[in-house]
Amino acid sequence: MSPPRAAFLNYPLGHATGKPFELDDQVGIVRASLSMLETATGAPSMVELPNSWEDIAQGWETQASRRADADDAH
Repeated sequence: MSPPRAAFLNYPLGHATGKPFELDDQVGIVRASLSMLETATGAPSMVELPNSWEDIAQGWETQASRRADADDAH
């Protein structure tokens, strides 16, 4: 089942509300997510947030997938 409204943030898993100890990033994400509730015209609705995590290597998704595959092998 799809959520009626969602905000997508392309950050590593476990960091849905922003970078640790970076209050501006965290507050911006929460504000953008909440403002979507005012602007969404119907369900389902999804907005992709423009935030980026520039201090990590691109492709964190691939790295996470490899770890999951390794965990499944054990």
